[in-house]
Amino acid sequence: MVTDAVLETQSVSIAYGDTKAIRNVSLRFLENRITAIIGPSGCGKSTLLRSLNRMNDFNADVRTSGRFLYRGEDLYGPDADPVEVRRRIGMVFQKPNPFPRSIAQNVTWGPLINGLLLKSEAPARVESALRMAGLWDEVKDRLDDSGFSLSGGQQQRLCIARALAMEPDVILLDEPCSALDPVSTARIEDLLFELKTRYTIVIVTHNMQQAARVSDYTAFLEAGQLIEFGETDQVFTRPSEKRTEEYVTGRFG
Repeated sequence: MVTDAVLETQSVSIAYGDTKAIRNVSLRFLENRITAIIGPSGCGKSTLLRSLNRMNDFNADVRTSGRFLYRGEDLYGPDADPVEVRRRIGMVFQKPNPFPRSIAQNVTWGPLINGLLLKSEAPARVESALRMAGLWDEVKDRLDDSGFSLSGGQQQRLCIARALAMEPDVILLDEPCSALDPVSTARIEDLLFELKTRYTIVIVTHNMQQAARVSDYTAFLEAGQLIEFGETDQVFTRPSEKRTEEYVTGRFG
């Protein structure tokens, strides 16, 4: 069994001004595993996720304490480059947000502007990323079409391809299926199973069934605190905390 933690939080607390969003949370995200973060609205799921690749840096009111480690290195240390952090730890957001560019340009824009890709290498990167995102066969004859011409589910897979094109190590997904229909959701879930053979994945979801289906490990948050963390089967069928049992069985209140 893989036991190496790619990402780790140690006694992490996050506040927006005087409001504490995350309180003393310690978690380990294991290599080539999917970890789901669940909990009621406002419990701090997305705040915690965004802290893992320093997306919260864009909010001047956010204060963070504790340690964030990526392969043993301090993500918030003086030598850490936030741009490189976000390249290694990619993010896919709740609502599909393709760039106002062609399908191909959506995939290559990030690597090109960051000097990670030569123009001559772009076609191969486009095909590789779209194949990994399960989109290549659907769009290979229309790569010059706008990303907005795709359906919602296709747009979300394009955003996943865009993240993959940066050749990350970790993929963070913030409720990536909440705006999608059941068929598109199933495709994204199938894709996650394939991607975890190459990447470490962390997904925030409000959908209990989705968390149970796709994740290897589950973390349950309530009011910014970590209530329970463990293998998904254990958390959903034999939770050690009463609050966890109430939440996963729908008796939470």
